[in-house]
Amino acid sequence: MTTVGPAAARAAAPSHPLLGQPLLVVLAWLVTRTWALLAGRGLVPYPQPEATLSDISLYLWWAPTLAAGQFPRDDMWQYPPAAGPLLGMLGPLLARGVPGVAAFQLLMLLADAFLLALLIGTGRRRRSGWDGMLPAWLWVIAVPLLGPIVFGRFDLVPAVLAAAGVLALSAAPRPGLAGVLLGVGALVKVWPAFAALAAPRRVFPRTLVSLIITGAAGTLLLAVGYGGTGGFLGNQAARGLQVESVAALPYLLARAAGADIEFPYRYGALEVAASGTDVAAVLATLVLLGGLGVLLLARVTGRLEDVPPGDIALTATLLSILGSRVFSPQFMVWVLALIAVAAVDPRTRLAGPMVLLAGCALATQLVYPWLYGPLLEGRWSGVGMQAGRIGLLIVATTWALVLVLRDPPPRSAAARCQGPQPVATPPVVVRPQATTSIAPPRTGLPCPSVPAAAHPPTG
Repeated sequence: MTTVGPAAARAAAPSHPLLGQPLLVVLAWLVTRTWALLAGRGLVPYPQPEATLSDISLYLWWAPTLAAGQFPRDDMWQYPPAAGPLLGMLGPLLARGVPGVAAFQLLMLLADAFLLALLIGTGRRRRSGWDGMLPAWLWVIAVPLLGPIVFGRFDLVPAVLAAAGVLALSAAPRPGLAGVLLGVGALVKVWPAFAALAAPRRVFPRTLVSLIITGAAGTLLLAVGYGGTGGFLGNQAARGLQVESVAALPYLLARAAGADIEFPYRYGALEVAASGTDVAAVLATLVLLGGLGVLLLARVTGRLEDVPPGDIALTATLLSILGSRVFSPQFMVWVLALIAVAAVDPRTRLAGPMVLLAGCALATQLVYPWLYGPLLEGRWSGVGMQAGRIGLLIVATTWALVLVLRDPPPRSAAARCQGPQPVATPPVVVRPQATTSIAPPRTGLPCPSVPAAAHPPTG
């Protein structure tokens, strides 16, 4: 009987030479991005394309104020300070007559292309052929799954920074660089800070220190250069429960069943106006803190040492969405970027949750903008799709948390004890008159006793 190991199994698997070509990946990227940009502008058939670009008009309204070194005095401004110079870059372009929508989408397209190049380069260095291109392919199909809204919000920027930070923690970890990238990402939107949990335990303190220093220094510099740096905190704290959030689902179902529930427009979003929303928001926050606390405890106790960094970052990000008072459609950009990053490591445990999250992304595009009207009107077509979207997110998040916390299989523990093993060893012939005692090599880790049956058969 012949036993085939994982490496041999991968070598024997069917190859996909064409799909392993970077040129084909780039061509597919060009096709999908062209479709998304044209669909968002209404140049190819797409329902309510203006809804996918609606936030750009808000960014353009803020841009001259931001370019002048002042944060908007507007209750819809709810972003950390680094979002200011990012959107302020549009000011000089507008002053030179560059069309605002085109200028913004060009910036997002550059961020998108950078992530694709990063995934192609990292994939080719670590794996060959189709396996090496798989992360890039996952990112290519992310845009058709989620739709033109990818280029109608600035979430690509923190997603790229978080992805680069997590990749800097993989293979040979660079905690200083990772902390800087995640820190800058957190200054644009807070969630990339949670990806620091992906740092292996030996470099986790240095990653955390780098992140904190970057965040503090960046905040200080922006406070000197801009007025009203902390204004977003009050606006963010005053927000209620957004109609699309996970915790708002019971209210959507109640409205569809005939309850009198209103969705007023406040702080740049439609919120639920009903009794108990404060309690629902608190419970969601407790879920977030509890989940992240479990991951943090597992990290500092060494329980996550066998889990790929991409898996941990994706799980932490899912928890942050699950416990948020907001679940805007563009949040799936974060998830899809980290799915591609997690796929770089062949040890990923999250293939199953990734499939569910792809379904969640597609449901997100169906809800917004296609079924958003029926959702707000309490019709079951929109509410049902939103319930499916949230259900997929809950199941995927729970499944991912269980998988990353799962104990490693016994073989992994033995391999960790014995150290790296050669790919192939020549047969060893032991003469009957010679008795050899083979002791496991000492690596500084306690090794279990090796039973006699585990030694190679003698010839």
